[in-house]
Amino acid sequence: MQIERLVAALDDQDLGELRTLTSRILTTAERAGIDSMVDVSEQLLEFLEHDKDMIGIMQAANELLGLRQRPNPGTEPQQHGNGPNQHSDDSQELICTA
Repeated sequence: MQIERLVAALDDQDLGELRTLTSRILTTAERAGIDSMVDVSEQLLEFLEHDKDMIGIMQAANELLGLRQRPNPGTEPQQHGNGPNQHSDDSQELICTA
């Protein structure tokens, strides 16, 4: 699961793995049209490429992790099956499968 790898890379301060995982998430978010995730992924990559500021990296990565728990603003949840409470959260699925 990608989320576990992202957390492990943060814990280990493995900037190379963080860069790889964030690039994958960015590409998938762009394809899925999840703008909030695209913005945070780009910000995290900027920190990883240029600043190497661990505080900024940790803040951006934590924000990215937090996005998987929030619905994507501006989109309507999709219903699956016959149940009224069965919804899809694209941002959560994105991080889990990117």
